[in-house]
Amino acid sequence: MAGNRIYMSEEIKRIVRQRCGFGCVVCGLGYYDYHHVTPYSKVKEHNPYDIVLLCAHHHTEFERGRLSGRKLLNAAKAPMAIQLGYAHGVFESSDKPLRVNIGGNAMINTPTIIAVGSVPIIGFTRPENIGEPWQMTAFMTDTNGTPLLSIKENIWNIHPTKWDVQAEGQILTIRNGSRDIGVRLRHEPGESLTIERLKMRFAGYYIDGTEHRLMINTNTISGSMISNGSVGISLGVDDAMESIIAKWSRAVGNRFALGVQK
Repeated sequence: MAGNRIYMSEEIKRIVRQRCGFGCVVCGLGYYDYHHVTPYSKVKEHNPYDIVLLCAHHHTEFERGRLSGRKLLNAAKAPMAIQLGYAHGVFESSDKPLRVNIGGNAMINTPTIIAVGSVPIIGFTRPENIGEPWQMTAFMTDTNGTPLLSIKENIWNIHPTKWDVQAEGQILTIRNGSRDIGVRLRHEPGESLTIERLKMRFAGYYIDGTEHRLMINTNTISGSMISNGSVGISLGVDDAMESIIAKWSRAVGNRFALGVQK
């Protein structure tokens, strides 16, 4: 308890996140504060149906009277992330290549970290000019092959129907259910990206990774360091599957327009 305010439980927070589509109800940004529609000083409780998510900008706008209560209530009834079909955020970029850590492997200045056929599960585009930032790309699914996370040019998108999503500090976590983390990324801007958890099935491959262990189907890949390479881990597919995943890759750019072919 902080002062006279009752602690807001994690269960209440999760209900609020789900109801708001994991983003600010006004703009859909996936970095947010919990805001009581009816001031806490009046209700003295944390009712998850009277709490919304607001990004720092819109929270400040409301507190300073530049966001009307009417607009806030309308946004609470139709959260922007649900209208858009995704919550979104941005990974801060740098003109230096990130060190990527996954499963006890480290990859530095390597544009493609993991590729299945022609699709980079995690990858980067080198800047064309000195001083320009590297651009991150990623396509991640759950263990059923359903899209979980899309990153394009450092902008991440998450479907609002997931069980739970938290973007707090340097860590982005997507949960498939209670105690079931599908993706957890720790991003230290200008320094490193660590995949702390990844469970996904794609194009016949089951990828199960933690910060210290990486298994692909029944094979363990760990203890490698790749520097200045082109591809860290390349997983081959036949021509038929390549055609399927290439179409899926293009569709992901349309905000999860198609389901993934397993």
